[in-house]
Amino acid sequence: MRRAIYNAEVGDDVYSEDPTVQVLEQRCAQIVQKEAACFVPSGTMGNLISILVHCDKRSSEIIAGSLSHINLFEQTGAAQLGDFAQSRRIPLHMDGARIFNASVKCNVPISRLVKDFDTITFCFSKGLGAPYGAMIHGSAKFIDQAKRVRKALGGSARQTGFMAAAALYALDNLAHLRDDHENVHKIANGR
Repeated sequence: MRRAIYNAEVGDDVYSEDPTVQVLEQRCAQIVQKEAACFVPSGTMGNLISILVHCDKRSSEIIAGSLSHINLFEQTGAAQLGDFAQSRRIPLHMDGARIFNASVKCNVPISRLVKDFDTITFCFSKGLGAPYGAMIHGSAKFIDQAKRVRKALGGSARQTGFMAAAALYALDNLAHLRDDHENVHKIANGR
């Protein structure tokens, strides 16, 4: 990973000119089968940006599960609202911080796990071993708005390709996740 960071080609991501970030965003959008993606410093910022873009008018509200990560922990509750939200054109956001772990554990492609959500955020540091970053996914229009909000919140940066290179390395080295799950199972069972 350090070698990937050292060798990263970088540019100015404030103006969407960092080639390594562009490769990472395109690859992640393909993984979740969404039009576009936006690299952000953290999952917390990714969720905040997503909420701000979805709730872009005064007095907008969100519906979040009482045990959701936005309130407490991880992605509970959102799936229960899916049919209700879709029938009323309410956008659905998934905090998929550990979606790669869920995909491995359930043996289901990430794209299938997130297909009913309009936007998804996942982390590179949780379970994947990268030191930094998260990705927001959604429509091209949503991501354009998300990049403006990211800049307003101070989340845009220059030479972000160094951190994007670490995330790309993590995506290229996912084989350890199955081993991690097996080891956790052994520990939990006292073996």
